[in-house]
Amino acid sequence: MVLTMRPTLSRLYRILPREALNVNERKILSRPTSQREEYRKPTTIDILLEQKEKAGDAWPSNIRIEPAVRKSEFKGVRPELRKPLKNLLKET
Repeated sequence: MVLTMRPTLSRLYRILPREALNVNERKILSRPTSQREEYRKPTTIDILLEQKEKAGDAWPSNIRIEPAVRKSEFKGVRPELRKPLKNLLKET
């Protein structure tokens, strides 16, 4: 039987005082934005829809913006009508 020594948790890490770290201030990143702030930002589709409204007829016809439709929105629709209804929502 071979006995091996396993390190204890206290031997695996060491706590250093902040003064021992030589880190430039530029390398320290600021705290990331919260999820609430990220959620409030306009999405790409919202920005594109705004641009489309501002452009009016000058908006290129080859750029189409389709609304995001969730599967749960078609929950009450009969299965055989879902595909044609989805096709109606797409720009032609």
